[in-house]
Amino acid sequence: MERQVVRRCASAFAAVILTVAALSLPRAAAADAPDSGPQVVSAAGSFYPTDVRRLLGTTTAGYAVSAGRDATVQVVGRDGIPSSGLSAALVNVTAAAGSWAATLTAFPSGRPTAETSLLSVPAGSTRSALLTVPLGVLGSFDMRDSGGPVAVTVDIVGFYAADDTVVASRGVGGGYQPVEATRLFDSREVPSQDTGRAPGALPAQGRTRLSVDLGQAINSHVTALALQVSAVAPPADGSLTVWGGGSAPDLTSVSFGAGAGAANLAVVPTSSGLGGMLGVSVANLGPAPVDVTVDVIGFYDDGRLGPNLRFRPLAPPGSSTPGWVSAPRRWARAPAPPSPRPRASPGTARSGWSAW
Repeated sequence: MERQVVRRCASAFAAVILTVAALSLPRAAAADAPDSGPQVVSAAGSFYPTDVRRLLGTTTAGYAVSAGRDATVQVVGRDGIPSSGLSAALVNVTAAAGSWAATLTAFPSGRPTAETSLLSVPAGSTRSALLTVPLGVLGSFDMRDSGGPVAVTVDIVGFYAADDTVVASRGVGGGYQPVEATRLFDSREVPSQDTGRAPGALPAQGRTRLSVDLGQAINSHVTALALQVSAVAPPADGSLTVWGGGSAPDLTSVSFGAGAGAANLAVVPTSSGLGGMLGVSVANLGPAPVDVTVDVIGFYDDGRLGPNLRFRPLAPPGSSTPGWVSAPRRWARAPAPPSPRPRASPGTARSGWSAW
């Protein structure tokens, strides 16, 4: 079943648009998906989503990063994060540059500096990026700026296991399952007669609730969704926040400037949506309405869906030590289940959902 339901609500503070969009698997694929015990023999390279936790920011020491001054971000042993057994952290980095442009890189503490830019920030702008950063022997990584001083916040959204150390406290984690990229939501296609707004831009301080259905046999094994979230031609500076359930976290998922579209990846721990589907929320924290698109590009499982992709740090070019870049590896023990492929309803050109 594929559907979109739009309802209009009001509050004393802002209009809130509630949207439900469903993506579904072909029935045969969902029926064939295994629902058994763990299919992996080790936790090495597996992924563990976490609640959003601020590791570095304006409320913590050393938030300003500048040329010649590295900032060390301690990951392990903080705020419920395991004290050992981690290979890398999945972090959302937001950087605000002053009068000079800034270029940030991140690398494991105590190891050679990576030369590749991870986040470039024009002067007077704010940008966000989702980064996978391997950790040094003490469970931390360093951030370095080759430009002017920049205010940086770092929020962890998950981590990867180095070995089986974390199994005792967290169990065996999961791996990544790619899917065919599918448009889940496009505010420009929200019928204006239902929302009372044209062309349907997400209002300032407004939010939308989305639900994703990958099939009954798959949904219960999904621990996080991988999304591409974009702000389209925003009229003013602002930001978007994307999260699973509960209250919105203090997290900038996408930062954008007036007239300049922006996009970022988001890995969102799943929560319950309508009818057993997976819930995701998107909020516009900016001062003006903005059009938003959300695409599903994959998900992380719980290790019970057969083969998946695991994380393995690689060494930077010319180095024999692990660096900042990553590459997945396949962890196969049984034939892979059919890949979830969201599809459009007959009679509509929209990918992944149809208007009701």
